[in-house]
Amino acid sequence: MRRKKKDWELPEEVRIVIECSPNLMPCKKFLHANLYRFADHMKNDKCRQCIAWFQQTDKELRTIQLLAAWRKSRNN
Repeated sequence: MRRKKKDWELPEEVRIVIECSPNLMPCKKFLHANLYRFADHMKNDKCRQCIAWFQQTDKELRTIQLLAAWRKSRNN
């Protein structure tokens, strides 16, 4: 029997991706910067750590969307 899903729980596909993903972080200088300064930092400074974090975050988002679509198609 499946347990009842609580409102505060993350969807299953999000938990799967988070558990499997590496723990990348942007550089300390731009950890709490606004989006525009962060984008400018990646474009002009070409910070490898921030670019790697951004690419990994994008891959995780696409994986979550794919798993959600796959789950939705299986339920229909």
